[in-house]
Amino acid sequence: MSKKSKKKGEQELVPNSGRFNLLLVAVFIVSLSVLMFEITLTRLFSVTLTYHFVFLVVSLTVLGLGLGAGFIHKIKSKIAGEEKIFKVLFFLSLFFSLFLIFFLILFLKASTIGTLILFSFTALLPFFFAGMFLSLVFTGFPRQSGKIYFADLLGA
Repeated sequence: MSKKSKKKGEQELVPNSGRFNLLLVAVFIVSLSVLMFEITLTRLFSVTLTYHFVFLVVSLTVLGLGLGAGFIHKIKSKIAGEEKIFKVLFFLSLFFSLFLIFFLILFLKASTIGTLILFSFTALLPFFFAGMFLSLVFTGFPRQSGKIYFADLLGA
């Protein structure tokens, strides 16, 4: 994907048709995995921590996506032109989503406040990486945001 200059040294990626379609598939998969992970966490929290903690999942989702997007905003100038960051964030998001489900099943039996904080932080990681990935995609291709948003909504 080549770059096109914008004002003040910012760069916008120009989509290559085949690679952009793969990026749309990646957006779909990340959005779908975030939704599936959120549903899985809801079920796990309702069974292991009682239904009173189910609200925590929605809060963690919004917080993680927002923190990821905010982090990208802060480091955007340092990673300009790095295309492999998309691949890294995509795989980190998927890996943590799958890995943490098994981690949470093993350790959700304890009921102390420290354990709850540990679970919350651990469950936040996939949402953080997904927020980073989606933020990079939307800021990298602002003219294609309609197509990206469509793929995002299809997944979620």
